[in-house]
Amino acid sequence: MARQELLQDVHEEEQAWTLSELYEQPFLWTVVDEGVYAIGPFLPHHPGGRELINRAIGEDVTVLYHTHHTSERVDRILEQYRIGHVARNASRAAPRPPRKRRPLQEELNRRIG
Repeated sequence: MARQELLQDVHEEEQAWTLSELYEQPFLWTVVDEGVYAIGPFLPHHPGGRELINRAIGEDVTVLYHTHHTSERVDRILEQYRIGHVARNASRAAPRPPRKRRPLQEELNRRIG
């Protein structure tokens, strides 16, 4: 599914995604403030490097996003990739695939030291 197709659907009616639905999607996504973003096309352009943003794929990165992105300009860029929002109660209802560690947080902690 092309980014343009995803974004076109947003303008018609924003989709509510459950986490189970998102985990089954072929595109790369992240969640910020309950908004769902298809970030695949942005990966090579992320100023913090592709390695860091790769670790945000399939994660709710709300706290990290607001910690490291404080300008309205960055918010406008992120909104270009919005494809919907997390359905109400989805975070409590959907089983998360097993994951023992949070790679993005670990990498940031390693770099900050």
